[in-house]
Amino acid sequence: MDAGGLALAETKGKWFNYMLDRNQDWLLKELVKPGEKVLHAITDCRIKDISPGKSQRSPVGVFVATDKRVIFCIPKISGESHVEEFSYDQITSIGLCRTPYWSGCVDFTAGPVKKTAFWINPKSNAEEMVRIIRDQVKMLKDKA
Repeated sequence: MDAGGLALAETKGKWFNYMLDRNQDWLLKELVKPGEKVLHAITDCRIKDISPGKSQRSPVGVFVATDKRVIFCIPKISGESHVEEFSYDQITSIGLCRTPYWSGCVDFTAGPVKKTAFWINPKSNAEEMVRIIRDQVKMLKDKA
């Protein structure tokens, strides 16, 4: 196997292990840029893209707030992932949503992109994520 094939096999193995044990350490190292600090991470919630024209699937994903941006990551068993990132100046709305379950739920909007992260346990994780993102958005606006 060539070096590229070996790297791909190692990545697939790491993704597969992540899907089984939800160990966020490796995944966060992959998502976070050098010099960036993770403020809060929710590693096994459902993420629904409710933007116009998007599918109604709700895969298990990762919702991360760093000191620079918000990241949504949907890992795939193939070793790839779908990652969307939003700087705090792009965020137009963030808040808790109503859910008939005991778990937490967050509504997120950045321009035309609308997402809902739900089945967040414990519910306090959702509350903490909303507080952190609001604080980062406010801090950015206060600097301007």
